[in-house]
Amino acid sequence: MEWWLDSGYGLNQYAVLDYATRQGISRPLKISTIANPGTLIYAQDSAEQRMDGESDTLAVWPSGPTINLNQWRQDLKPLYPGIKMEYEWFRHSRKCDTLWAPGNVSSIPYTTGPGVDYRWYTGETAVLSPR
Repeated sequence: MEWWLDSGYGLNQYAVLDYATRQGISRPLKISTIANPGTLIYAQDSAEQRMDGESDTLAVWPSGPTINLNQWRQDLKPLYPGIKMEYEWFRHSRKCDTLWAPGNVSSIPYTTGPGVDYRWYTGETAVLSPR
């Protein structure tokens, strides 16, 4: 279980795998295929090496739990008694350092949801702009 406590950054699965790859056809993601690369998270501070959806990102997804990082705040919480694993995402003065697809970096303030647009992870055009 200590392995998760030593993680540094998590890659966003939607930024490193294109739709065809997720369907079993291997090919690299091209930035030209992303609707709005300026609002696509590539990687960020994380306890998990690959963020893969509704329960392990900073977003509250329409079809998912009502809080972000649900996997770590609730589902896996019993594995780490006394440790708030969500702080692994907010390790820089309660901010999450985030690398965006074009290569710029910014910090996302601590949140439990819904201020982070889930489309920052999918590559769809986001309603809320990154800070």
